[in-house]
Amino acid sequence: MFYINGLKVGKKNHNIAEIIAQDNEYWENCHDIIQWVFPTKTLSAYNVNSPTLSDKDIRYIQNNKVAQAFYTIAKYRFLGFLMESDMREFNHNYLRISRLLESVFLIEGIYQSAKCLEEVLRLDMNIPAKTVAIWLSKASGL
Repeated sequence: MFYINGLKVGKKNHNIAEIIAQDNEYWENCHDIIQWVFPTKTLSAYNVNSPTLSDKDIRYIQNNKVAQAFYTIAKYRFLGFLMESDMREFNHNYLRISRLLESVFLIEGIYQSAKCLEEVLRLDMNIPAKTVAIWLSKASGL
């Protein structure tokens, strides 16, 4: 499991602790790690080497304190990156937000995914209604 075994992933070959410690430029430009950091049940079209979550994987993360800690820290690191990014126009981070919300719903539940969505909507963005609808569906597991 990526969160606890030190597995190094992506073109830069980083483990979860190294990814969390990277600067905002890394988070903006490194496109092959977000699928590892925020896994979902759906195979990524962009990164076919990233994991997909099974129900067993979800329960494992939910019941493992180390995995929970890394996941939570990564979530807040990514939200911090978004707060410092220019999000006024559609960009690849909108897709990353969709993945974040879906992953958080699966692993932490609807309360945490709703809190994440609330944080995202506080950003200075001109978000199209269609995008908000997609994010709402991801955050609620629909």
